Amino acid sequence: MKLIADYFRNYVNFSGRTSRRDFWLTVLYLFLLTLPINIILMIVAYGAVHTAVSSGVDFGNNPWALYSSLFSS
Repeated sequence: MKLIADYFRNYVNFSGRTSRRDFWLTVLYLFLLTLPINIILMIVAYGAVHTAVSSGVDFGNNPWALYSSLFSS
């Protein structure tokens, strides 16, 4: 956790360098942190598209039909 705190504390400090290990561990940590969020968002988006298609929304003629079907009352 200290590695991530140091990264965000010094990310605008342009004097000096970080090691490759610290850089890649930070990238790995941030990837693993955002992975579950992205998976949840993909599931929600898939569900919205699936619901719109199953209700008969025609994407061929109106590419914005998904948004109008999601936000209609």
